[in-house]
Amino acid sequence: MGGEPPAATFLLREPRFSPAAAAGAKGRAARDRSLITPLPPPAPDPRAGGHIRGFGREYWRRDCACAPPWLFTQRRRTDSGGRKSSAVAARAPLDVRASAMWGLVRSRRCWIFSVMLSACALLRADGYPAGTERPAGIRAPVQSPHKAAAGGSRLSRSATEEPYWAYSGIYGPDEGWVSAFPECREKNQSPINIVDKDAKVSTEYQELILEGFDTKSSNKTTMKNTGKTVAITLKDEYFVQGGGLPGRFKAEKLEFHWGPVNGSDGSEHSVDGRRFPVEMQIFMYNSDDFDSLGAALRQRRMIAAMAVFFQVGGRDYHAADAIIHGLKGVVHHEKETFLEPFVLKDLLPPSLGSYYRYSGSLTTPPCSKVVEWIIFSRPIYISYKQLEAFYSIFTTEQQDHVKSVEYLRSNFRPVQSLDNRIVFKSAV
Repeated sequence: MGGEPPAATFLLREPRFSPAAAAGAKGRAARDRSLITPLPPPAPDPRAGGHIRGFGREYWRRDCACAPPWLFTQRRRTDSGGRKSSAVAARAPLDVRASAMWGLVRSRRCWIFSVMLSACALLRADGYPAGTERPAGIRAPVQSPHKAAAGGSRLSRSATEEPYWAYSGIYGPDEGWVSAFPECREKNQSPINIVDKDAKVSTEYQELILEGFDTKSSNKTTMKNTGKTVAITLKDEYFVQGGGLPGRFKAEKLEFHWGPVNGSDGSEHSVDGRRFPVEMQIFMYNSDDFDSLGAALRQRRMIAAMAVFFQVGGRDYHAADAIIHGLKGVVHHEKETFLEPFVLKDLLPPSLGSYYRYSGSLTTPPCSKVVEWIIFSRPIYISYKQLEAFYSIFTTEQQDHVKSVEYLRSNFRPVQSLDNRIVFKSAV
């Protein structure tokens, strides 16, 4: 018996698989599957003149004396005539072999999952590959203010986005603007305080010529809470000429600025030191040269802005009802709504010939010095109840890298130095 190889070599002497062995293998496969460990190949049987090979070109054993049922063996023998013959042992039953295959499938699933995790690591948060730029015209996703908890959430910003700015704190006009936007610390900025007696009367500045201002707006006109102001995008044809403007300027956008509460100072410009609760600004571009306000600003070309002051009166001003109703639909940051039809001329003072004129800048970053300002000297009057609609607007603020929901109030830039500029006054 000493010439027989030990059982651990797993040599099958007969090329057949008995029913008893198959039944036992089925139970052992379920019981001992986790005990399978790799082992260096055993020495070939010198009497068989052959070798043993295992599943997947690896040799395996269980922590027992019997061979795993999915091993199959090959024996080469030399007959009396010197010819070689081979015999292959029968495989284990299908259910036993399937259990072994299932272990391989699971290992492949783990490999695929690891590849997927590696691919995810190569993507930025916006879904584009790391090291590449976002395609033109595709905006970065914006988090809704409703998702910000009372204590705030961490705010991550891409290096390609415009620097964050606000109307107060370290991101406000005194600190954040001048450090993040170099032009904001230059001279000849807006807004300014207008001293009436120092304004120079010029015959060049006559009554403005308006086109389309006396017709009702379409139902496509929209209002949006931008987080910095409430902006109205005009969809109709509104044109302004005169007032020293070099061409026919088309009105495209309205923006509003207001104070903290209770009808306090909220306008950006002031006249003889007097400020008003609200200032409405109408931005225009030269329609002979550009097809949009944004196109003119991108090329740093001249645009124009008309400023209208809102003062508190004793009763509702129904011409402003569409604006007031719209404010109730954009209370939260990024909210947008369609406005009821309104007549834009009714939001201007009765006299279009009494105004101030000077060259300045945008009153918000990047503070580009490209604006020709027309400041109407007389306000329009709204009720205190209508004014309160402005105080109900919310925004999303960032302080110390924390994002929180706050009331949007005092969204005005402080008065800037006049420097060596001249303020003109209409001759009407």
